[in-house]
Amino acid sequence: MYEITKKMTEVLGILIQIHQSISNKISLSNKDVKLAIYVLTGKILTNYHAAILLMQYGFIGEAGIVVRSIHESIHVIEYLHTKRDNKDLTKWFNDEIIRPKTARKIMAKLFERIMKKKDKEFERMVSELYSAFSKYVHPTFNISKINMKKDSCEFDYNCSTVRNLYSQYPFSLALCLVAIVHTFIRVYDIFEINNNDLIKLTQQAKILSNETSA
Repeated sequence: MYEITKKMTEVLGILIQIHQSISNKISLSNKDVKLAIYVLTGKILTNYHAAILLMQYGFIGEAGIVVRSIHESIHVIEYLHTKRDNKDLTKWFNDEIIRPKTARKIMAKLFERIMKKKDKEFERMVSELYSAFSKYVHPTFNISKINMKKDSCEFDYNCSTVRNLYSQYPFSLALCLVAIVHTFIRVYDIFEINNNDLIKLTQQAKILSNETSA
């Protein structure tokens, strides 16, 4: 677990540097796509820090809520970056919610472009990912008892008994980070990422994917 955590921290550091590099070019008075994606990616990086800390201390269910929020933010980023619709952008800046179903359809179309074929399967995959993490926000029985001791009905309120049980985690923070990396790659124009950094990010994502599936 130490090696994969170390690698995740390294990749996170690269993303934070990229994010910080345009902070002096952002203005809250200029409510455009660049500001929206800057704010959303900043939220994602902060959420990811929180998820790592929660997992380290055994708060798996709580980390699942944060990871769900990360994926929803990614969907909104893809929607705003792809649509470039001033009407939707204005609504978002006015604190209106972009419907999750609408954003998920954009994600499915993104997969279609990447795989270079049309397939309803992509929309199903995105919906299944959304549903899997919905259980942490709209809790089922199994998710609700994730911090209950197995040999009794007592709750482990500070989650001390589930710490370091990495193999039992129901989701992967490494794969979540891969999704974040690919999001940064797709919005490279917003962050003015050069080709060398794009290649570096792609390599880091591949390494994380391989280590997770090993």
